[in-house]
Amino acid sequence: MNAKAAILRKPETGVAARVAGLNWVQAESELDASGCAVLKGLLSPDECRALAALYPDDTHFRSRIVMSRHGFGRGEYKYFAYPLPGVIGELRPLLYARLRGIANRWNEAMGIDIRYPERHDAFLKRCHDAGQIRPTPLLLQYEAGDFNCLHQDLYGEHVFPLQVAILLSAPGRDFEGGEFVLTEQRPRMQSRAEVVALTQGDAVAFAVHHRPVQGTRGSYRVNLRHGVSRLRAWIAGQFAGMDRPDAEADASSMVSELVGALSLGIVNKFLEPLAGAILGKIVVLVAIILFIQGRPRGLFALTGRTAEAGG
Repeated sequence: MNAKAAILRKPETGVAARVAGLNWVQAESELDASGCAVLKGLLSPDECRALAALYPDDTHFRSRIVMSRHGFGRGEYKYFAYPLPGVIGELRPLLYARLRGIANRWNEAMGIDIRYPERHDAFLKRCHDAGQIRPTPLLLQYEAGDFNCLHQDLYGEHVFPLQVAILLSAPGRDFEGGEFVLTEQRPRMQSRAEVVALTQGDAVAFAVHHRPVQGTRGSYRVNLRHGVSRLRAWIAGQFAGMDRPDAEADASSMVSELVGALSLGIVNKFLEPLAGAILGKIVVLVAIILFIQGRPRGLFALTGRTAEAGG
């Protein structure tokens, strides 16, 4: 069985072990301090290539967005359809379980009454009961010169406050530029920017909308946006005759999200696995919005992004 078939038919047993082996104490500390945390080596190179190889096959996706048509930036992405690829379906509840406590603690600190249930399937039921029934994990593709404008991924009434994007390509080998960028706006202060360095298979967990910050008079909210810097160049790899797509997911972004939310900055030139033809595209990331089931009334509601389906 090749790597692509393994992704589609059977979740990688190593994924759960990798998630469990991450330093979640450090990740929680980094999320509290800066609104983002790198999850090193979340996916293997083979898993990255297999996910990127899905992009040309529209049977895996429910819709496609061309970003320039809506003023979102340059590039494109596709929302996965059910059934989700095995590794994505496995990651969603695993990451939800690790991030749920942080999300509840943040909401309490910000005076938000919403709490997230212990199980991911219970949260999905809450979403489905509210009419948010379509999956939001997505795969992002960029070419040289593409970028993703700063934005927030708000998909409906029920939004999990943390998001994960995974870089599927290898920086320096497959592309240059395309960095994941996070900005934070604090009251009566200038905005702060954070550039997140990722390698192939790394993920970044980050705040979708806002997070609490401890001040002298208690906690207050700061507003966050994320995007992907301009992809300056892609570098042709030794891909001839190989099923070699190294892509991000959102989501990301991160080439925004392997699996879910998309806005990351992953870049990747790959060979179409069935035809072996060089597409000359860069799959920038797998934006995996792992937690949110959406009926998007606007991908980025606060900035007027209203596209759900593209040409």
